[in-house]
Amino acid sequence: MSSRPGYGAGARLLHNLALSPGFVQEAAFDIELSSYKKHLVDHREGAHIFVSGLARAGTTLLLRVLFESGEFSSLTYRDMPFVMAPNLWRKISGGSQKGMPAEERAHGDGMLVDFDSPEALEEVFWRVNCTRQYIHDDYLAPMEADSEVIIRFRQYIDLVLHRYQGSRYLSKNNNNILRLPSVRRAFP
Repeated sequence: MSSRPGYGAGARLLHNLALSPGFVQEAAFDIELSSYKKHLVDHREGAHIFVSGLARAGTTLLLRVLFESGEFSSLTYRDMPFVMAPNLWRKISGGSQKGMPAEERAHGDGMLVDFDSPEALEEVFWRVNCTRQYIHDDYLAPMEADSEVIIRFRQYIDLVLHRYQGSRYLSKNNNNILRLPSVRRAFP
């Protein structure tokens, strides 16, 4: 989506700043949580679905089929670049109501995306909270999140569900294969 006309240097700078692990995303999440915590419902027992697998295994197609059922809420490109604060970003951006024609994603696999396409954007949460545990110079390693991160992950999912007024979360994140025990602990 970065090859779109109008995606200039300013937009790229905002995306790079907002999506990099560190202070900006941590602060965005903390502000979001303090602003919306009283409105959240604990969805720990919801019938959420976490799709994970090897690259090119069809996980995006499975995500799309499940998402199109209308039974799930998921992060979409409309939530970028502040995916750690989806409710505040919706407010600030006016919901990004402008449209975008569907275009082929960068993978060159014929899969079309637009602003309302679900995507593996929750990976930003894991990068912000656990980068040193699983991201290394030349490989990604399995990891186990501590109890504090598990609580924050539940809160994050509750924030996404609040943003979309849903009760069932749908995720497609192939990197979750590195942390399946943590996801399972968060949502038994």
